[in-house]
Amino acid sequence: MNIEKLFSGIGMVIDDQVFNQESSDKIIRIVENLESKGFPLVKYNTIPNVSGANIAKFSFVLLDWELVSISDEDGAPIPLASELEKSARASLLQFLKDILRDCYLPIFIFSNSGVEDIKNKLQKNKIDVDNAPIFIKSKSDIISDGSVKVMEVISDWIDKMPSIYVLKVWDNAVEKAKTHTFQQLSNTRYWPMAIWQTAEDDSANPNEELLDVLTQNIFERMQPISIEKEQLFKIGERKSTKDEILNVLRAQRLEANPSKESSMTGDIYKIKGSYYLNIRPACDCVGRNEKECAKCTKEKCSGIECPHSNKVYLIKFERIKEEDVPNIFDDKYGNFIEQNNEAILGPLIDNYFYRFKFKEIKIKLYDEVKESKKGRILQPFIRHITERYALYIQRQALPRIPNQAVLDVLKESITTENQEEPG
Repeated sequence: MNIEKLFSGIGMVIDDQVFNQESSDKIIRIVENLESKGFPLVKYNTIPNVSGANIAKFSFVLLDWELVSISDEDGAPIPLASELEKSARASLLQFLKDILRDCYLPIFIFSNSGVEDIKNKLQKNKIDVDNAPIFIKSKSDIISDGSVKVMEVISDWIDKMPSIYVLKVWDNAVEKAKTHTFQQLSNTRYWPMAIWQTAEDDSANPNEELLDVLTQNIFERMQPISIEKEQLFKIGERKSTKDEILNVLRAQRLEANPSKESSMTGDIYKIKGSYYLNIRPACDCVGRNEKECAKCTKEKCSGIECPHSNKVYLIKFERIKEEDVPNIFDDKYGNFIEQNNEAILGPLIDNYFYRFKFKEIKIKLYDEVKESKKGRILQPFIRHITERYALYIQRQALPRIPNQAVLDVLKESITTENQEEPG
């Protein structure tokens, strides 16, 4: 693993001694070491007033835990030092919370204070150090025997954090694909105008059309990422908990905060305590700018009959009882045993598995239900449901085969709720 390549980019350094070249503080040598390796650094001696959107552009943040001096050069206490220290600490904690809320990047806390003391203070302020990309190290551990070992100690941390290793490798691959895409598209100046006009002509949302074009171009240009197995398993064999696995699978299947500006195939709604899924094709989910139906101009027109109104087609889905999930799971192939009038998918909401029922469908105006939107099922999982639904509505029922033609001993007929319909 090339640790310098992994964290390539601009770094932010925050330390009250970072500009004091006469200081004996180890931050001076740490900064010199990073800059000698080609890392461009933006330096501050106090907590900066920088928005989360701008901080997200950095590759990492390196900061000190003590951002004020409580004694002068002669060692005498500074007046109101405790108040200054308390204020600086509050600003630092809020800064950390803002970063963790608005973006995702490694935070290195290099300090002269004790590591465990810092961890305890962060935990008391509701910052989960164990599950956040925060690395705390004593400055004395970074500089030992006269040598500066910034990258070495960060590398040791990454050895224990395979999730951050994989995310950084993927992030670097995305950045390369973005650069390639921007270079290709910048050769033509006016393509955004053409896409915008085309979207308006089709009464589609131009912003969504532009997003689709850019996203498809970037991800189609992504090269396969190279994860080193040796690096990934340096921490040794670890068994993930069931909750950890469910959380990862849910994130793969479910977008928990979709935009309510427009409807989309896969949108989930919670209406009067029940969950519904929109299975209307994406091309039909486009809201038209002008209602051409004459009835829509009338005050009492519901708009449902209008072919130009933005509607959603909803099928109901229900949670499967936890004790029933193993009974319908095929562990040989890793999927569920489904009847022809249903689809089964999960984990979704609250990490449960759900049964989507095809028998009934409700049509609603999008404006009437959009505030009830609770999520969106992502590809390719929504395609699995829509394809099964398409087969369901085109199915051809076959005549029932008499039991006597197959069974030597006749059995009592047992019908389940999911076998109500033949075919």
